[in-house]
Amino acid sequence: NSRDPLGLPWRWTNYGPGWGASDHFPVLATFRVGGEASSSGEALPKTSLPQKEAVKVGFDQIDRSKLRSASVLKDASSEELAKAMGEYFMVEGTMSKIRPLEIDVDGKPYSLHSYDKNLKDAIRVMAKGSQVKFVGELGLYKGKLQFVIRDPSWIK
Repeated sequence: NSRDPLGLPWRWTNYGPGWGASDHFPVLATFRVGGEASSSGEALPKTSLPQKEAVKVGFDQIDRSKLRSASVLKDASSEELAKAMGEYFMVEGTMSKIRPLEIDVDGKPYSLHSYDKNLKDAIRVMAKGSQVKFVGELGLYKGKLQFVIRDPSWIK
């Protein structure tokens, strides 16, 4: 249920025939701390401690040489695109719009997005018509294919 290169869960998509699995871990789990099983559901004091810092996913550790080129998506069927959702690609194309962000890869338009506002602002500085190369995660937003840039190292 995980995808290389970072071992993150497959994401579900309704694109084309649909594909993938939920990105959630089990919703219900039962744990026992020593002794006999109890169905009382009592809360134990200090059952967990807060994390000192956020867990690092390792987006900056991706080996670009092992990624497929986004140009393979040009003639892909809807089933192939559905299976590629969440996959990281080397994206090379022309910035076709700045607001909203859009890139043209081999004649096919894709939206661009980043959840990091500073990173999105850095992308907006790129001139319309300029050639760009970056790592992008294929996704879908409002029925339109997009590449999500998750880390500043992806546009270097």
